[in-house]
Amino acid sequence: LKRKMNMNKNNTKLSTRALPSFIDYFNGIYGFATGIKDIMNMIFKTDTGGDLTLDEILKNQQLLNDISGKLDGVNGSLNDLIAQGNLNTELSKEILKIANEQNQVLNDVNNKLDAINTMLRVYLPKITSMLSDVMKQNYALSLQIEYLSKQLQEISDKLDIINVNVLINSTLTEITPAYQRIKYVNEKFEELTFATETSSKVKKDGSPADILDELTELTELAKSVTKNDVDGFEFYLNTFHV
Repeated sequence: LKRKMNMNKNNTKLSTRALPSFIDYFNGIYGFATGIKDIMNMIFKTDTGGDLTLDEILKNQQLLNDISGKLDGVNGSLNDLIAQGNLNTELSKEILKIANEQNQVLNDVNNKLDAINTMLRVYLPKITSMLSDVMKQNYALSLQIEYLSKQLQEISDKLDIINVNVLINSTLTEITPAYQRIKYVNEKFEELTFATETSSKVKKDGSPADILDELTELTELAKSVTKNDVDGFEFYLNTFHV
């Protein structure tokens, strides 16, 4: 019991061991109560029960009656001898023996009670300190749990944001190729329109050779616009990489 009580009470931080230190404190308190129960057994030779606490022992009327009965039995023997009127030398010796035994029992009881009082004076402050440490560690644990709960909530919020961003990015990835194709075709048709207008002016003012060159260029441009090829170098150069 004394070994269990001699533990460090100044450590109010969270224990890093597999089991928190307040488990030792509870074991110490339980051992103290068990020690008092054993003392009661030694005094009165009465079984207090394996699961009784000190408070339950003091409230156990049957147990107290058994203890009182043992003491009353000694007094009853004396009263019987006196009532019979047989107080001869042998009986006087017997009475003296019984009285001495009674005194010895009372002395033993007083000694044991003094031992209990001493234990209470020594260990009750320690038990109080142990309970205080248990409360401090429980409070520290509650703070840690609260902190972890906040961290988990922040992580959950960030995951929600990431999920939204992933949905947006995936949507953009899906629509970007179609948008770039439309942009590419639109630019080509703008070039074709400009070339057509230029060709019309050449027909009015230019020579047959110039007209032929313009028609050839216009024909090639028209082929490039109508050609279903958006995987070539020009497509990526004019769209994704501009």
